[in-house]
Amino acid sequence: MSGIDIAGDLDRKVSRVALMVGGFGVRLWLSEFARQAGADVMLVGEMLDYTARAAREADIAVIKASHYATENPAVIHFAEHLRTLVKDELEVIYLPSGDSWEHFGGGERTSARAESSGCNTRLS
Repeated sequence: MSGIDIAGDLDRKVSRVALMVGGFGVRLWLSEFARQAGADVMLVGEMLDYTARAAREADIAVIKASHYATENPAVIHFAEHLRTLVKDELEVIYLPSGDSWEHFGGGERTSARAESSGCNTRLS
């Protein structure tokens, strides 16, 4: 994964993680939800700066790993599972959306964007 942002105590012992993938982290009340669930850290795909500040105030660390990186593996898994359910009755096509962002870090530039728009992968 590239484009990971972290807020909070990096030395903190973690025993419970709140998984809030995709765009769920734009909700301002998110840190309160995670606190009530007993989470030490939230893993989100996207997050507003205000939501990250609220999480830090609630003593909850945040790992923001990009919308694409947190949702795409589940979509691939779902497409593969759906294909086993429908067998030859229906063709299942996974269309990778790719990451909208170019990521810079450690002196390297990375991208998870699809090579061309509209590309697809047929699961077999």
